[in-house]
Amino acid sequence: MLLQFMSLWCFTNHDYFLPVIFLILQVLALAYYTTSYFPGGSSGLKIFSSILLSTVPDVMTPSFC
Repeated sequence: MLLQFMSLWCFTNHDYFLPVIFLILQVLALAYYTTSYFPGGSSGLKIFSSILLSTVPDVMTPSFC
């Protein structure tokens, strides 16, 4: 909440460098939150992403009969 307030405050004061920094901090906080509440933590997320990335090429390639 504080990061969002600071981003808006800096943006309304026509400062464009600080909102980018706060945006990066928000993305890092979201990544930490997602990883910490995902079942299995970071190792579970790695397993899930490897399974997902291994099945995507099979789904995306067209099948010709």
